[in-house]
Amino acid sequence: MDCTLIPKELIIALIPALINSAAIIVVVYLTYFYAVKKLREESFENIERAKYEAILKAHQSVYKLLRFITDTENDDCILVWEEPKGGGEKAYYFRQANIRKFIRELTEEIYNKGNGIFLSKKTMSLIFEYRTLVYGLLLTAKDNPAEAIEITNKKLAKRMIEIHQSLSIQIRKDRNLQQ
Repeated sequence: MDCTLIPKELIIALIPALINSAAIIVVVYLTYFYAVKKLREESFENIERAKYEAILKAHQSVYKLLRFITDTENDDCILVWEEPKGGGEKAYYFRQANIRKFIRELTEEIYNKGNGIFLSKKTMSLIFEYRTLVYGLLLTAKDNPAEAIEITNKKLAKRMIEIHQSLSIQIRKDRNLQQ
């Protein structure tokens, strides 16, 4: 008798075992495939969530700087004004110490904490336009020891107020993140 021939009974007995083994291999492969796919989706969702949280944190952090540029007087505001008793146009003043403090905190928020990378171009543009304006004021008064110095250019003071209003609105829009 030839040893290389496998009896039919043995083949018939092995077929269910082979089918079960093949089914197990297919199930294991599909389980692995879907697990990897789900892991990728979760990783992408985690990255998007982290990005969203960083954007919110950056806007909250920069929003704190609005206390310097507000046109409502407080201890940190840069721009203050005085209305003449007989009427007429307001006289605007700037506080040198608050400009320096604003520039320090702005540098900390934008660069040191890295929040600038998560802000929109429009927000960054408004922030740096304001910074440029107040830095110019600081340079014009570098030899003046007075705490509050009058701003002779009324258009400059009005632009500072406009930037504050625009920036407040823009930060709220950017924070909405519906896109």
